[in-house]
Amino acid sequence: RIAAIFPDVRQASEFALDRKAFFPDRPLFRLAELPLTLQTIGSRPLLLERGETIRRWTTEGGVLVATPGALMSPCLMADEELPVTCGEEYARDRLVAWLERSGYQRADLVWSPGQYVLRGFIMDVFDPAHALPLRFEFFDDVVEQIGAFMAEHKDEKVITEIAWEAKL
Repeated sequence: RIAAIFPDVRQASEFALDRKAFFPDRPLFRLAELPLTLQTIGSRPLLLERGETIRRWTTEGGVLVATPGALMSPCLMADEELPVTCGEEYARDRLVAWLERSGYQRADLVWSPGQYVLRGFIMDVFDPAHALPLRFEFFDDVVEQIGAFMAEHKDEKVITEIAWEAKL
């Protein structure tokens, strides 16, 4: 594991662009500075996203690029996991309760991490640990399909199993 700490965001961004010349075979993790506003400090999904970045860097290795401000900003580390597998039975109301306890917010459309939508037998969740929102399709209480999709295109990539982590 390598931590590259730069005095400002500009220098950190330049290094992130050039890091393949220095470390071509190592994954890059960027820890962004957190604007210290009441909205961002109270945003559980944003804090979980920061914690997930640190967790992935510590488990997968690679290069963490940050500024002192990014390192000093708060984060939350997940301590409970909810695995979801196709073909398994899950009560949607219990999944929604788990999402709510974990800091997810109900929305009309999922467009940012930490949001979820439940419409009939379809549940969309934007997990901070994933780059794209996830779609869970149910038949009664059985998960029939899990997919990642781009919200603006609705192109879906099928996944058979997913694990959510959340701080309770």
